[in-house]
Amino acid sequence: MTRAHRVASFLAIAGASACSLVVGEEFSVVRCAVEDAYGGPGCPSGETCVEGTCRAVGLPFAAACSTDAECRAPASCIDTESFATGGGKRCLAPCRTSEDCLGPAEGLVCRPLELAAASVCWPARELPARALPGVAPVAAVCESSVDCRSGLCLEGRCADACASDADCGATLTACRIATTPLAENPTWTCASLPAESSLNGACVADSDCRSGSCSITLGDVRLCAAPCCSSRDCGDAALALGAGLVACSKANGLRACSREVPDSAAGVVGTACSLDAECRSGSCFGEEGARYCTDLCCDDESCGDSKRFTCRLADVGGSWALRCVRR
Repeated sequence: MTRAHRVASFLAIAGASACSLVVGEEFSVVRCAVEDAYGGPGCPSGETCVEGTCRAVGLPFAAACSTDAECRAPASCIDTESFATGGGKRCLAPCRTSEDCLGPAEGLVCRPLELAAASVCWPARELPARALPGVAPVAAVCESSVDCRSGLCLEGRCADACASDADCGATLTACRIATTPLAENPTWTCASLPAESSLNGACVADSDCRSGSCSITLGDVRLCAAPCCSSRDCGDAALALGAGLVACSKANGLRACSREVPDSAAGVVGTACSLDAECRSGSCFGEEGARYCTDLCCDDESCGDSKRFTCRLADVGGSWALRCVRR
């Protein structure tokens, strides 16, 4: 058999499988059909299907790891001992909703970490509900959790983790604090908005609040808890307070507009600082002599200049949170 015949025969076999090869002087580019699939049968071991081509882009989300460099961006290698049975280091990627966790075939959903002001892509089979994700988007009608991309069906509608009202559909109109099978403690979840609830602002009772929680006290003012990805999201809380600025901070284990900072706190993420009061977020981070303003975050976009700063799960003073850090 000639070399041309051998190549033609190989391509005929490859064409019948989930992947094919582009042939030049030698086989070098492996094409694939299942986006985000890691390893076989579509790609060689250790490679991921990215835009139709198998690439060595790092370990998939939630895989066991040893170093950050092994993980596929935007994941980093985190020791999960404090928030997962069995512990061990895994590649954890931040998420706002389950749509950030690759395709449903990967079996990952957006899991709010207990008391950590963070949500990460996590295997659905390891959660109490153990419902592998379906394809129905948030707010879609569902009969069971296996119908939903989030692996979560509540009151006949697909719910999901969220970071703002914009993450929720037209039917589930608000990002509210609720208890779900995705986490052990109440978390930000897309849920139906009671007709009597107001916008987030000054409040007397939980029922006054769009978020379902009148739990923030700043000075003499009680405020509705409001979700945030960064301190830039907290303008409404500042207006309700009537004076000063409000930053995105941890409150009862959740990201919320809950920390008052001075009017002079203007430093954005990356601004050199020496005191917390210099930063819009109220948080000056880093080693002495090289400190900079940081902030809580949901994703790299929350950090401003994403070429210089990235959103990573970090342990600061024994407290886990998604935080903007230097690349």
